[in-house]
Order: sequence, then structure tokens, then C-alpha cells
Amino acid sequence: MENLNKTYVVGTLKDVEIREGEKNGDKYIAGKFVVQVDEKNLVQHTFFTYELTKKKQTSKRYSNYKALEGMEGTRVKVTGSINSREYYVANDGQVIHFNEVNAGFINPAKETDQNVSTFEISGYVIKPLHERNNKNGDLISYEMLVGQADYNGRLAKVKLSVNLDNGAMIEAIQNNYVKDATISVLGEIRHETTQREEKVEVMIGEPIVKHFTDVIKTFVITGGKEVIVSESAYTDAQIKKLEDDYQDYIVELEKEAKAKVESGETTVKDAPAKGNSSKLI
Repeated sequence: MENLNKTYVVGTLKDVEIREGEKNGDKYIAGKFVVQVDEKNLVQHTFFTYELTKKKQTSKRYSNYKALEGMEGTRVKVTGSINSREYYVANDGQVIHFNEVNAGFINPAKETDQNVSTFEISGYVIKPLHERNNKNGDLISYEMLVGQADYNGRLAKVKLSVNLDNGAMIEAIQNNYVKDATISVLGEIRHETTQREEKVEVMIGEPIVKHFTDVIKTFVITGGKEVIVSESAYTDAQIKKLEDDYQDYIVELEKEAKAKVESGETTVKDAPAKGNSSKLI
């Protein structure tokens, strides 16, 4: 089954946050950081790995992540992948799905390395390209949902988009990338931060002005291959198993989250990132 999933980001390392802990007797390191690609594009990354591999050797990623704080402010190149994440929102009674960039290795960038933020991904079409509108009903982009079997054989979902002004790309995708077709595309990662404010009216005095920071994360398709029909294409049976198993996973996620809420816990933990590294072979 096609499951290419690669990200490549070059820029200035910022906002490094590291936490270390232990689970079932195994030490781990986790955290997040930002790579500033340009003035507007600040790509957020997460990372996680255990200290020891299955062969009880120190993980190369563990050592790599430990050195991150000393690299802050320098230009780096980061290889990684797109993670599929889910969590249950008790107030709404629904599961929210989102994507994030998971770091693999972080290395110093060369002077000749240009700042970029790219991805390559393959899988099958869950939901073909469709219009996305804002709350006012205005068309803001075209989106599609792609699924693939992750390294554990579980379904990972990735939301991709196409810019409104790329008419040729929109037409080509709509005509060829139909539901359940196996595809391979490449594109640009955009994490753009915007500031907004909201006024809250009060009975007495001036309105209260609240300031918010929003990060709009998109994976914009810039190119794609012909539909894959070789032996690596997803079959109907494979798709059905992936989606059935995914629904079972969502049911268990909801049960676990509801049980925590009923027991008095106010915070519902996110589901584990499906693409995160555990013990490396």
C-alpha cells in the first residue's frame, strides 16, 4: 500500500520546548519547536522518542532532540512527516481531527540551503476535492482528505488544500483524483500566524478588548502524479479494513474520554500521535 509521508523544512529554529519523563520504566524526550521559513510562515513541529531502541541502544533521535536547546536561533533543516491526531471534545460530544508536523531529525543547515517547507504524501482519496467556505459563506479554498496506512498499519488522515487561484490544478484534481483512487502528491506546508481582537460589551464602562493569536495550518498541493494503479494501489478490501478499524478506534477513544469526564477529570488528553516514534529498530 502506498504510504509515502515526508516533510522537509529549512529555516531558523525558534521557541524550543523540551520535556523529559518516564513511562513504564522507559525514559523519553518530547516537545515542540518552530522553524521560521519566512516572515509569515512559522512551521510548528512536535517530537517524541524513547531513550533506548528495541536493541537497548541509545536512540539517535534521542541524542538529536537533547541538543535542540543549543541550536535555537540557528538555521536548521528538519526532516519529518505529517501526523494524524484526534481528540474528543466533551462539550461538543464529538471527535476533532487535525494534522501536525512530526520532526524526524534536525541538523544544521548549510549556507547554500534555501528556506523551504515541503511535503510529499501518498494514499487513497477519502473525500475528493471540495469547496471550503468561511462562516460568511465565502469560498476560501478547495480541500480534499487523503488516507494512508501508517507505520502501525492504522488509518492516518491528512487534509490537503489547493489555492483558489490555481484553476488548472483544481480542474485536474477534480477530474482524476476521485474517491478511493490511490494518489501521490507534493506541496508546500504553510503555518501562518494572524492576530485578531474581539470586543466584549459590558454594562458599565468601555468594552473589553480581547486579543487572540490564530495559526492557520495548510498543506497546499503544488503537484501530483497520475493515479496509481499498480500493485501498491489500495484495494477495496484494504480500504474497508482500514476504515473499520479506525471507527473501532474512535469508539474506544470516545468511551475513554467520557469515562474520564464522568470520573471528575476536567482535561481530556489527546489521543497519541499515530506517527510518533516509539522504540526504533
